[in-house]
Amino acid sequence: MVPQLWDAVRHDVDEKRVVGPYILTDSISVDEKKLKYSGAGRISRMKMYTVSLFEPKDSNGTIRFADLFETPSNISSRSTLRIEDYARLITRGGCPSTIGKNEDINRRQIAGYCDAIVKPDITTVDGVSRDERQVISVLRSYARNNCRIFLASISA
Repeated sequence: MVPQLWDAVRHDVDEKRVVGPYILTDSISVDEKKLKYSGAGRISRMKMYTVSLFEPKDSNGTIRFADLFETPSNISSRSTLRIEDYARLITRGGCPSTIGKNEDINRRQIAGYCDAIVKPDITTVDGVSRDERQVISVLRSYARNNCRIFLASISA
């Protein structure tokens, strides 16, 4: 969103010849058309993942997610979490900034995140203006569907 910053980082890396002095983060893609230089050979792109339940100690880590698919018959661990705990953890999300905060703060953070998706982010992605009410309807429908899938999976 700030191509001048990208170019300034590229220039500084060239000048100082130091590896890894900057970490640029964003939740959307850089508009390559606005950049003067690609940053090739100077700027590496990394896929960022959300925090797992193990990192904030909401899981004991005895089972990896992959184990559920690779060796489902060899799983021998029980969770002490209740359905309410799972619901709280799912709605808290996986952003590192939500870890260790009370539920009120997490709810406000998630509400702000959803608001940002509905308003500026949804247009920034491709420049197409969308009706906020329709975007909210899609998000609610998506959330409702995910909830049904989750509930069906735990009752099976």
